[in-house]
Amino acid sequence: MMKPAAAFALSLALVTACSPADPSQAAPDPAADEPDIRLEAVTADSVNQLEGELRCSFKRGDDNTVLLIAAANVGDAARASAAITLEGMERKLAGRGEGGFGALEKTGGVFSGEDVTVTITPSEPVAGEMSESVVQAATLKVQRPEGSQQAYEGVWTCGP
Repeated sequence: MMKPAAAFALSLALVTACSPADPSQAAPDPAADEPDIRLEAVTADSVNQLEGELRCSFKRGDDNTVLLIAAANVGDAARASAAITLEGMERKLAGRGEGGFGALEKTGGVFSGEDVTVTITPSEPVAGEMSESVVQAATLKVQRPEGSQQAYEGVWTCGP
């Protein structure tokens, strides 16, 4: 029969031998893969609150989830609005600039709410898309006032 002190020493030796010597080699924390700011699919209720005759949407590239819908009227003085679902809460955001639907289509936009700013930055047209809609690769960036941010790659589609 092993004495308690010897059993403890053996247990400690086994734990030490099985533990990585370098903490950076430890198993990754699953929470570390979670984004700082989590956008979810936009709901129909959120979209119905938007004013504007024409719409644009941002779809996340890896799964085609619609993360933002923007709406605006045609006209240089028109302002856009947008809908998002941020960490389970539906949000309506106001467009910062004028330019109406034409500005949404060409340059994306910057939208602000109580504690969040969302920027859509379109880049090159998506090849193979044949429709009346304008379809471009884009980045959606979400920022909080304290500095946390999250970027999503996807597609910006404007039009019918």
